[in-house]
Amino acid sequence: MGYSLGGGACSAAIMGLTTILLAPWQAHAQWAFHCPEAGTVVTYELAGKMNTVSYEGADPTNGELCVRSVNGQRGRMFFGMVGMGNANAVDLTSAYREVLSGPHGKRAQTSNYGPTGVVSLVHEFRNEGVDILEIGGERRQIVRIADTQTTFGRGALQLTWRFSFDLQTGAVLRVLFQQDAGHRPAYVPADTDWTATSIKVPKP
Repeated sequence: MGYSLGGGACSAAIMGLTTILLAPWQAHAQWAFHCPEAGTVVTYELAGKMNTVSYEGADPTNGELCVRSVNGQRGRMFFGMVGMGNANAVDLTSAYREVLSGPHGKRAQTSNYGPTGVVSLVHEFRNEGVDILEIGGERRQIVRIADTQTTFGRGALQLTWRFSFDLQTGAVLRVLFQQDAGHRPAYVPADTDWTATSIKVPKP
């Protein structure tokens, strides 16, 4: 399932209250994901600890591969979310690409198969539309993407992650995680809901 709670980071454009009220989906339809520029910094608090996500822009070899450090730990993540070492990176990044650039309601799905050829895990991604987050007294426009993960067979369970991507910067500004059904095994994190406490955007 493989998300890191420290992997939260992305920031947004203020397009004016009139635009937000009259045409939020139209505003999003013109948006394409881009890795946060070098110098973009997001802070958030989780379990009483302050965390810092510092972005370095996109990897020169791939514009969807974002370079970032979480509390000093540097890594490369597709769309800032999917690790390069993830065995399902190709399918997951394809699904992110589809829903991030799609309209409100856009869906995409990936499936993992067990040794017998039976489906063992399904990711269903949904674009839940544009919304507003207030970060440090500033209203930021975001698009929220949900990833519902359902495992089948013994120990079946269902989990949902929601990530709020800032439209201006591409950084993640909020992460919400909850278990929807099934017994919680030890590897599943506690329900989580954090919103960035600040975002620093490089000057043009």
